[in-house]
Amino acid sequence: MEASVRELYEHFHDQKTNSEPWVTENVSKCVEHLVQDFQSLLKWLEKEESKKNYWNTQTIGHINQGLLKVHKNLLKQLQEIEDNYKYTMHYSSLVKFIGDHLNKPDHYLVKTAQQHIESMETLYQKAIQELSRSDTSMVARLEMENCQGSAWNEYHDVSRQLKDICARLWVVEMTEERVAELDDWRDEADYWTSDELQEVCSRIDVQRRKIAAYSQKDVTNQWTTVEGDLWSLQELRVQSLLTWLTQQPPSSRPPWLTRELTEWLTDKCNFYDKNYPSLRTGVEGEKIALDINYGQIRSVMARVKYSSLENTRHERELHVYRTWLNQNGEMLQASSRDQIVKVMRKADEKVLEVKKALELYNNSLGNKEENQEIINTANILDSLRSRKRAAMREVANNVFYSRREGKSRREEKRRVVMPFIDLEVSRADLDS
Repeated sequence: MEASVRELYEHFHDQKTNSEPWVTENVSKCVEHLVQDFQSLLKWLEKEESKKNYWNTQTIGHINQGLLKVHKNLLKQLQEIEDNYKYTMHYSSLVKFIGDHLNKPDHYLVKTAQQHIESMETLYQKAIQELSRSDTSMVARLEMENCQGSAWNEYHDVSRQLKDICARLWVVEMTEERVAELDDWRDEADYWTSDELQEVCSRIDVQRRKIAAYSQKDVTNQWTTVEGDLWSLQELRVQSLLTWLTQQPPSSRPPWLTRELTEWLTDKCNFYDKNYPSLRTGVEGEKIALDINYGQIRSVMARVKYSSLENTRHERELHVYRTWLNQNGEMLQASSRDQIVKVMRKADEKVLEVKKALELYNNSLGNKEENQEIINTANILDSLRSRKRAAMREVANNVFYSRREGKSRREEKRRVVMPFIDLEVSRADLDS
């Protein structure tokens, strides 16, 4: 135990000579204070054991318990500091990784996750500051890890909230697909536009504000007026999509906007635009037909877009995990490493299956007379995407829990610790 404390002190006492980014001046101070506590108890023990005529076994027993507690606390705080630093960095890169792929800077989940990460960074520094204080007694430091006011409690509360947020963010494409509108691209960064398109979009914003101003009483008492405004908003969105599709140069189109999808959407938008004046004032069945046409435009575009975005992200994620395994695989037991390779291979197959199913779905859009083929290929695509998400979750879980294995083998070599995955570093490696 004494040798372990000495080794820890030598490793952490000088932050300037330590290459690990989480070892700051305050971390070195924290280690120094705990080592000083250990040395004080050690000197007391030596003093008690030097009494030749009488040993107070009870006092010596209490001192030995204190030494064990200080040593345990030193290891625990270093573990907390290192893990919490890497946990924060990992989730920071994860949120940025998903946010970049989604390309919606103002998305509420991305913003909420970023706010939690900022809070965690602040609370992390606050905890380190508290642990490094020189005016804290040995008794207070020993009790700190067991009391309700532990330095890390606030940090862990926020980190648990972030974990729940990131679980929803991890399937964000599926959520976005369900709620996407025809002008969904307006939420994206640096989207293509023109003067004519901006004029239509301005009218959409005016109409949305008008509808949002209606009260529940207005909806009940003035439904005909409200319904007319909803139809007008729907027509404006069709016009915006049609303008975006037809005026945008092919070189500016996003990768998911294929030729087949562009043609299919253009035909459907033209049909809606042409029949809107007569069908809007027609009988109820004709209105329903118009609404169904709008729903088809929305669902087909959203399915292709978010299937493509999701699959591209999953391909990159698998590259991240593969890079991580190549760099850290020797720290794992052979059985764990083989299991990760196995589930990654399965996920690779699912990504490829979705890619092929998406191609089939796009091709079915080119056959304008075969609506049943579009329905069938859509069902196949949705089913394969669900299986792929399960496979990707299995990969992520295996990688995460294998990291604990590296942590449990720490005794073999003090600084052998499995790192959290930095998606931004691995993504930069992929892009290069």
